[in-house]
Amino acid sequence: MIRHTLLVLTKVPAQVTAFLMFSICGCTNNAAHYNLPIRKLGVFTSHVIRRFADFLRSQGLHIDEPIIDGVLHRVPADGDRGRQRSGAYVGYLDARPAGFAQNFRAGTKQPWRADTDLPPLTDAERQAIAAKKLERLREQATVYERAARDAQTLWDGGAEARPHPYLVRKQVASHGLRVGTDGRLMVPLRDIDGKLWSLQHISANGFKQFLEDGRVTGCYHAIGDMTVGPIAIAAGYSTAATVHDLTGLATVAAFSSGNLPSVARTLRAAYPRRQLLMTADNDHQLEAHGKPNVGAIKAKETAEAVNGAVLLPRFEPSDPGTDWNDIAVHQGKQEARRQLKLVMLLATHTLSTPSMQRTPG
Repeated sequence: MIRHTLLVLTKVPAQVTAFLMFSICGCTNNAAHYNLPIRKLGVFTSHVIRRFADFLRSQGLHIDEPIIDGVLHRVPADGDRGRQRSGAYVGYLDARPAGFAQNFRAGTKQPWRADTDLPPLTDAERQAIAAKKLERLREQATVYERAARDAQTLWDGGAEARPHPYLVRKQVASHGLRVGTDGRLMVPLRDIDGKLWSLQHISANGFKQFLEDGRVTGCYHAIGDMTVGPIAIAAGYSTAATVHDLTGLATVAAFSSGNLPSVARTLRAAYPRRQLLMTADNDHQLEAHGKPNVGAIKAKETAEAVNGAVLLPRFEPSDPGTDWNDIAVHQGKQEARRQLKLVMLLATHTLSTPSMQRTPG
């Protein structure tokens, strides 16, 4: 695999121009034509690169040297195994370099801004950067399409998901799932038009893995009739299936807290008048140890962005559970249904108040 490389020529006379060169990782075997425009010595220092890399690592991303080209790059994150890449980042080469890091496993997305300004880019440099970005986006589209074809092949070769150890343990039914030839569940990731872009594989022990290079952002798995009533959005399949089974609501699995905003925005655009309910994970034990309650925070932010509401499960401090499926499994479906009914009543009241009756931005 081609490594990201940064070359800074420093031992040259002041009047000589130096080059900053970046090579793209994992997209093509021919990286030579991905060189970014020429910049004068000292304009884009290694200090900026190091600061951005340090920031990315502080967000749980595994990376040595980031690529600054204005395009999303997927990388491994803390907790990933094998070829999993739950981290993503974008870097921008503007007058003040900036970007963001997204950790889909942790459900976080944080912005970054350099503490060093750059002189304005020339028109030629801007055109060159725009051309490279367009080329990178075209390559990414090709990668996604190839993964979509692979996903369709695997999906077509799968069988109906009869009682599977994972579904039995989670006490949920199979809603549109299949089982691959390797015995793993396959959960489809589709866009708003129903196109299959990728798959999430789930082993009997609950280990989850996305199809390599498959698109995730904005994709989801829908359960139930999406044409009527409120739509509940969950981070994972078991929660989405539990909420649907207990309430009859249409539900979607967004596959991670980090993908929740993108899916919610997609659904809001498609269903501007429908109630959107975030069936949040409650990472209360993280909060008890001084860490962010990522599930609750992301659900609240998403609900505010799309004029929705949050259905947050409640747990005793000693309870290790985090989602509605945990309540159904450990406290019983009747108790889970009772709690869901209460929070849904509150959510309906909240969404019906004048202050909440607005057009989402």
